[in-house]
Amino acid sequence: MAFFRVVTPRFLAAAANSAAAPFYDAAGGMYGGTPLSLLALPASCVPDVSAKAALPAAAVARVSPEPGPGSRDELRRLVSEPDLLLASEVDVDVGFVCKKCQLVFPAEPLVVAHQRAACFAAGKPPNVGADFKPFLRLVQRAWECRRCRDRLHTAREFKFHCDSERHCGKSPNKAPEAGNN
Repeated sequence: MAFFRVVTPRFLAAAANSAAAPFYDAAGGMYGGTPLSLLALPASCVPDVSAKAALPAAAVARVSPEPGPGSRDELRRLVSEPDLLLASEVDVDVGFVCKKCQLVFPAEPLVVAHQRAACFAAGKPPNVGADFKPFLRLVQRAWECRRCRDRLHTAREFKFHCDSERHCGKSPNKAPEAGNN
């Protein structure tokens, strides 16, 4: 479940015909970036993301509420003990925020390319230390099945996965069999 809204051609056309057109052209909005303010982030996460985007050394912000739906307690109620032991919490990248212009990109290479072409084309900003991070990584908590290596964003999705044939058909102690030649 990604938190990104799709930027439609109609939205881009409206932006190109508005006073914001120079911002979109110069900041890379036409090249895949979405303004941070347009993301459908959980309300409880917005202050944390905004604060971390303003900190020069901040590198990661979590965008899934804690404990919220999908917590270990909810997972414990939904799945059996053997399946619970197969669940591990992992962080999944959901976006990368340029700290200068606050545009969000779906992949690290895209935000780096944007910064080289637009925001930091002249180099690193002055008066920042060696620990300066030019972008903020947005992560969301997910559940990873240790048996299948599938990643699921909610406890309910993990339960459905555990009940599926894909999960049940794999033995945790057996390696996949190679074809006989």
